[in-house]
Amino acid sequence: MSIAYFLLFSVYAPVNAYLPVLLKSIGFGTADVGILLGIFESAGVILPLFLSAAVDKNERYGITMLVLGLVMAFSLLPLTLFHSFAATAFFLCAFALGIRGLIPISDAFTTKSLGNNTKNYGRIRAVGSAGFVCTALILQFTPIVSADNIRSIVYGIGVLGLLYTASLFFVPNIFSLSCSAENSPVKQNSHGKKNPIKIFPASYWFGLILISLGTIGMTPSQKFFSLYMREYLHLESYAGFWAVSALAEIPIMFLSGKLIEKFGIEKLLIVSLLSISVRNIVYAVFPSWGGVLAAQLLHSLNFGLFHPVAVLFCMSKTPKQAASLGMTFYSVVSRGLSYMLGSVLGGFVIEKTGYIPMFFTFSVFPITGILLYIFSLKKKARI
Repeated sequence: MSIAYFLLFSVYAPVNAYLPVLLKSIGFGTADVGILLGIFESAGVILPLFLSAAVDKNERYGITMLVLGLVMAFSLLPLTLFHSFAATAFFLCAFALGIRGLIPISDAFTTKSLGNNTKNYGRIRAVGSAGFVCTALILQFTPIVSADNIRSIVYGIGVLGLLYTASLFFVPNIFSLSCSAENSPVKQNSHGKKNPIKIFPASYWFGLILISLGTIGMTPSQKFFSLYMREYLHLESYAGFWAVSALAEIPIMFLSGKLIEKFGIEKLLIVSLLSISVRNIVYAVFPSWGGVLAAQLLHSLNFGLFHPVAVLFCMSKTPKQAASLGMTFYSVVSRGLSYMLGSVLGGFVIEKTGYIPMFFTFSVFPITGILLYIFSLKKKARI
C-alpha cells in the first residue's frame, strides 16, 4: 500500500499548490474561489458517506479505489474547455468525489490490514508525504506545470491519477480482503435495528469536534497559501514551500507511533491544535520569506502529528465492523465540512479585509478546541 499512498499524495501536490491558482487563472475573484473551494470540499463529503457503509459490508476496497482513482484522473479535463461557474463547480464536485473519497477507504483498508499493528500507520502514511514532497519539488524546479497554463495543471493531475490507479494492482490482497459482516452494526442498521450514528460513543463525536476546529484553523495554510504567496508576498516559489511543509511532516509521522505510546493521543492532539494557532500567527506577524519558512516547518506538528493522532483516535473509538464508516465520518466532518466552511469564510475575509486578518481570525478556532478540552476535563473532575 506504500506505493499507492506515494502516488495518491503525489496528486495532492499539484492540487494543493495550483487548484486555487487555476481557479484564479480561469477568471474567478477571490470570494468566488473560496466558494468553489467550499463546493469542492462539500462534494467530497457526500459520496464517501454513502459509499463507506457498502464497503464495510462487502469490503470491496480494491474495486472501490479503482473506480475512484479513474474519477480522480479524468474529472478535471473538461475545465480546459468549460469555464463557467456552474461547469467549474460541477467538475470540481466530480473530482472531489474521487480524491476525497479515496482517503477514508484507503485508511480503513490500511488499518484493517495492519490488525493489531496500527501504530505503524504513521510510517506507511509518511510514504505518502514523501510522494507529495517529490512531486512538489518537480513542480518547483521544472517547467512541467505552469501556474498560468490551465492545461498543464489539469493534465499533470490526470497523469498522476492514472499512475495511482495502476499501482492498486500491485497492492497485496486489495481485491480479496474480506471478513464476515454478519454481526456488522452497519448491516443491522439496514434491517432497521440500529442507527449507524449511535454505533459510535460520545467521546468519538467530541474528538471529531476538536479535530474539526483544528482543521478549520488549517484552512489558510491548506487552501489560500499559494494565493497568499503570489498576491500578498509576490513570490512564485509556492510549490517549493509546499515541499518544505510536506518534508517537515515525514520524520514526525515516522515517530508518531512511539510518541503516541509515550504521551497518549489526547495530549498530542492538544499540542497539534496549539501548533496550528501558532502557525497562523507566524504568517500574520512575519509576512516575509523567513516567516513563511518558519510557518511551513510547523506543518510537522500541524499535519505530521495531527493526522496520525486524529486517525488513530477515530479508529480507537470505532467498531471494527464499521471501520470505513468511522473513517468516512472523520473525513466528512473534520476534513470535508471543516475545509468547506473554512474556504468560504476565508475567501470572504480575504475579499473584505485581506490576508493578515484572515490568519488572525483562523488562529481562534484551534484555541477554542483547546478550551473545550480543558472544560471537559474540569467537568469530569467534578463528577
